[in-house]
Amino acid sequence: MSVPQASNRGARSPGRRRSPRRGRAVPFAGFPGSVPLVGFPGSVPQACQSIQDEIDKVQADLNNLQAQLQHATGEEKKAIQADIREDNKQLVTLSNQLTECIASQPNVPPPTEAYFIGSSEFTTTNENAQGPFPDDLVFRVNIGGDPVRINIETFPALGALFETPLGTGMTTVTLIGGGTGSYDAGKISLPITLHFANTIDTGVGDITDSSDLSMVLSTDPPKGSPVTPAPGPFGNVTVFGSGQLVGGFLGGSTGTLKATGAIQPVVPVAVPYVKGLFWNEAQDEVRSANLVPEFFVDRAGGGGPNITPKSWVIRQSPVFGDMVERGTVVTMGVTDTEQT
Repeated sequence: MSVPQASNRGARSPGRRRSPRRGRAVPFAGFPGSVPLVGFPGSVPQACQSIQDEIDKVQADLNNLQAQLQHATGEEKKAIQADIREDNKQLVTLSNQLTECIASQPNVPPPTEAYFIGSSEFTTTNENAQGPFPDDLVFRVNIGGDPVRINIETFPALGALFETPLGTGMTTVTLIGGGTGSYDAGKISLPITLHFANTIDTGVGDITDSSDLSMVLSTDPPKGSPVTPAPGPFGNVTVFGSGQLVGGFLGGSTGTLKATGAIQPVVPVAVPYVKGLFWNEAQDEVRSANLVPEFFVDRAGGGGPNITPKSWVIRQSPVFGDMVERGTVVTMGVTDTEQT
């Protein structure tokens, strides 16, 4: 079935006044005759995008005219009203074309909500912060649309400690850009920008600075591996990316990020009972439930200020039996006092 094409715009009234700066296109929504768009919110099949673009132009033009009408008088107002009627007719025609075009496209299911659950490994070529720096990594994604895209919905802060000539350094890594990429039968290409907030404890005061790193996380071999079994979206996967850090203590060095794990569906899981377990046993129990362990020293339980091999769990949150999404953080307070 052929794809309807947008019709040509009609001639304009010579008396029309236009503002020197045209407004940015306003997304088309809610106009009589419109239909819900497929895929991600606000998206349109590629074959229909030219019609949507034309709708955006007409809508922006209409918004401009309505703003002019508020200050127009006499014959000028009549000319603007005539142009508004023309734009409204054009929107009806275009919306019908868009409806027909979307209906002619293959059905696209809604995006699949999922979690990446696994681990990350970060390295740099900076001699004082080479790593590797491992961390647990859990983030939420959706996969779908036309064309199929992968979008990061949530991304945790990662951390790393390193030694410098001035003292111990700590970096907190957060996602500040990108997060939307392509997904093709298990193959992923995902641009991201990470922000590194660096603090070095010199013993007499802190030195702080920041660095940014842009890269494309990819499943391309040899360092990456597409979702298995193909075409996914659920299964084991490895993504790898590298780029040059800009600014701060790490600026000028090359940073790499490798994430290995599995894309898993969003389903509720029960929080395990971990009170009384040594911290490493509790960590294994929580991870086996596809949850993320997080520990802190609970000084209310007595004992020393650090987590030791003898530290055991005296409290947990969420509590045993709570139904939570995969990837939820389970916070556990530990003490190294002797159990009774």
